[in-house]
Amino acid sequence: MIRWQLPVTVIVSIWIAAVLQSALAQHLSIFGCRPDFPLILLANFALILPRGAAALVGFACGFATGAIAGANLTHYIVSRTFAGFCLSWSKAIGIQLNLLFVGLATALTTIFAGILWMFLAAPHGLASFIGDTIGSALYNGVLAVPVYVLLRKILRLNARIGL
Repeated sequence: MIRWQLPVTVIVSIWIAAVLQSALAQHLSIFGCRPDFPLILLANFALILPRGAAALVGFACGFATGAIAGANLTHYIVSRTFAGFCLSWSKAIGIQLNLLFVGLATALTTIFAGILWMFLAAPHGLASFIGDTIGSALYNGVLAVPVYVLLRKILRLNARIGL
């Protein structure tokens, strides 16, 4: 892999995810649950990158999400940074990547980031927030699989996954 290929891929893909979140996520809503493209991207990069780099990508994804939402950036940055750092730990315990794990890890990361966000900024209507978070987790888990395959092809990763 070329030395600059990974940082450029991360920056461009975060920008694309932010544009998709801003322009498309609301239109893809199913029963009030919509995908979180920057969080999907974060989960995929956290499965590939070391913990420090995953936390940095989480920071950037949190910044992009907060900027799009027009909300306090702190809640998004802290929840995304911590979620990326924790998910990246899966490599340290020796979990083998396959497509099922990618989808499941993304769904669990969405729930984890949602819980962190909930404690940082209490939402109105806790039951609806939890329901939307679980629905978005399922949505993100399904969308994460093709994103992972695409990132793997772009970065030419040699990791063997169950295709």
